[in-house]
Amino acid sequence: NMFCKNCGSEISDEAVVCPNCGVPTEKLNSAATEAQPVEKKKTNVFAIIGFVLSLVAGVFAFVQVIVYWIAIVAALVLSILGIVWATKKNANLKGLAIAGVVLSAIDIVMWVILLVVGLSLIAAVA
Repeated sequence: NMFCKNCGSEISDEAVVCPNCGVPTEKLNSAATEAQPVEKKKTNVFAIIGFVLSLVAGVFAFVQVIVYWIAIVAALVLSILGIVWATKKNANLKGLAIAGVVLSAIDIVMWVILLVVGLSLIAAVA
């Protein structure tokens, strides 16, 4: 048996409240702590769309340059929003959003390199 912290009465080890004064026992406090619901993380749609767009943006480069740039800028913006959303709203997939930013940056750098090389070749031929 244990004793009530409030009134000192002897109470059963299984009691969740003191039958004498009604104050909750340690058993109730520990049960309430264990029963705390786990917050489910929100799905980070920005991270998913940003990452997928950054992966497929290279395909758009062969279709039309303006579509490519729209896709890559959208991928970059959505991936950045994914990082912000994950940080502020306790959402998941922050790593995927970071990967989207990195892939978007690589796409942009590769396109600029190809543009510079292409212009250099045109200037050399002319």
